[in-house]
Amino acid sequence: MFFDELDVFLDGFRRRYFVHSEEKPPKVDEDIIDELLDLYLLAFYEGSKDAGKELMMEVEPSVEDAERVINRPIADKTFRERVTAYLNGEMGETTGTPAEAIARVAETDSVRIYNEAKLDTAKQLGATFKTWNTMGDEKVRDTHEFIDGVSAPIDGLFYTYDGDRAAAPGQFENPQNNVGCRCWLTVN
Repeated sequence: MFFDELDVFLDGFRRRYFVHSEEKPPKVDEDIIDELLDLYLLAFYEGSKDAGKELMMEVEPSVEDAERVINRPIADKTFRERVTAYLNGEMGETTGTPAEAIARVAETDSVRIYNEAKLDTAKQLGATFKTWNTMGDEKVRDTHEFIDGVSAPIDGLFYTYDGDRAAAPGQFENPQNNVGCRCWLTVN
């Protein structure tokens, strides 16, 4: 499962770049961006392939679609701009070390990319419904638990009890509902 690969990536990432330091290591910005890009490409590929598996169809993810999804601005910043801002301590709402901030960005963006790729591919393959799934553990926030197992039309939205809405995990209007999300869609 993609989420297992994400955990391995994040563990190795923290060890490589932030082993004993609370601060950003010198001159690794491009290395970090390259590693994140690799992770995001994997997230896109896996999301597309998983949609194909669930719909029992062969899928070849497109590079153009991957670039579009990966480079979609979030809070008016590309992924490269967000990573650079986190590394430079310019994202004031973030707490913790630069490693923790980048790990949060990596987790949040890769879940968004995985689910966006899966949803886009499912639509292209003719899926009609999608279902929201959580990890089912104690880390799942109440707003996501509220919609766990809920199905919606493929073009529909999921609504939380606090009034937020999203087409897929990682796409809520309230950014707090996206950060650290580990949810995923199933499609049919």
